[in-house]
Amino acid sequence: MKALITGISGTQMGRKYHLLTMEEGKPVIVESTERTLFNVGEVVDYSGNGLIAVSESKSNTIESLSKEVESASESILREEPYSIAIRDLDEATERMWPKLTHAAKLLLRKLFFSSPIMIRFHNDADGSSGACAIYKGIEGLYQRIGSINSPYWIMHKGISYRKEDAESDMLLFNGISSYEKPLLIIVDFGTSPDSNEGVEAIKDFADVIWLDHHPLQEDAECQKLKYYTNPWQFSSDSNYTAGTLAAVFASTFSDADMKGFIYSSMIGDYSGYRVKYDEAVGTAAILDMLTSDPTIIGSSDKISPKEMLDAISGEKRQELLNFANVTLNEVLDNSFNESKRHETQNGIAIYVLDFEKVKPESKYPLPGRFSSKFLERLEEREKKGVIVIVQAGSYISLRSNVNSRTVSIKKAIETASDNKQGLIESYGGHEYASSVKVSNKDSRAEVIAALVTAIKKMSSENKD
Repeated sequence: MKALITGISGTQMGRKYHLLTMEEGKPVIVESTERTLFNVGEVVDYSGNGLIAVSESKSNTIESLSKEVESASESILREEPYSIAIRDLDEATERMWPKLTHAAKLLLRKLFFSSPIMIRFHNDADGSSGACAIYKGIEGLYQRIGSINSPYWIMHKGISYRKEDAESDMLLFNGISSYEKPLLIIVDFGTSPDSNEGVEAIKDFADVIWLDHHPLQEDAECQKLKYYTNPWQFSSDSNYTAGTLAAVFASTFSDADMKGFIYSSMIGDYSGYRVKYDEAVGTAAILDMLTSDPTIIGSSDKISPKEMLDAISGEKRQELLNFANVTLNEVLDNSFNESKRHETQNGIAIYVLDFEKVKPESKYPLPGRFSSKFLERLEEREKKGVIVIVQAGSYISLRSNVNSRTVSIKKAIETASDNKQGLIESYGGHEYASSVKVSNKDSRAEVIAALVTAIKKMSSENKD
């Protein structure tokens, strides 16, 4: 039985060869461990008792295998777009479906050819919901494809793909010889020029699938990538969350029900389409907590999608949910007394809070995700439009439930940045959830005052 050596890992004394061969007219992945030295791309005879070099034309074998991998991938991919049962989202999904299936075919090819795969996801309920969905989808492929390479997973704490991240990924990829380029998948990192150096470093070394939902920026190199997908490119917006996008991407090659991940993603990222099913609310709360502080379940400072799935579906789910709710409620209760309330001429409430005055001993909740929960609680109290501004260290988080046509906090930040030249170092996000990094902590009060002024002015000019 002829096979192509598609990957080599391990040491010279115990090499593991990844082989792609044909059985009963279908591509099959097998492994062989031995000391005999072969190179990636060689054609060998594989009988289960060792590898023997053959003189078969490599190009003919590769062409034949590629055609069969293409055919096998087509049989795996879902034909009709996945339905979320929310009309606006389903319409956006239909527009994105060809691009997502194109990216899925790339992933399937990398899996068949045993290429190393790195999946980086943002450390919040949105990014981790997407990671769990992709993990669930790939897990199901083991039964359909066979012995495939398990991807590497990194919970990413930043909102950009830096040059150092690219160098770290290339170092890992260099430890595995592969016939095809490695694959990098990015979930929920934002679309920012801050990633330009990392993108430039990795784009020729590996293929990249980038799934994001933040507003597009002309000077962001990531959106020029062939497999970059964003709802903003398809007449949608950030309410179609990155976790939803990742779950729909996973649905292209999986029959698993992705709605739980979609709902927790939208709840965690405060999407206007969020559906507050009790189970999804609980899942979002647990994911928020575990991505803030993985040590709560005895992990290191990192956590994998498998660990998260075990936590949200295992016997400790209720215990973790109770702990998350108690911790969060204590912080929220203190926040009402410590915050300062402003109001616009047309009744929008603006709450400003110094997170240092209320933060708990644990890392949960982190300031950004706390801001979303604070907004939710204030919605219940105010019964009207609310914007929260939470300062923590050098960062200021903004969250809003106000129609972006009336007040866009992203535009408010841009106005404040123009009016306070040099005080804002960087900013990012979208109309309902954004963050600001100040150049100096001492300038926070001045920046916040400028933000409040910009919001009030925008509100009076754009009354509904």
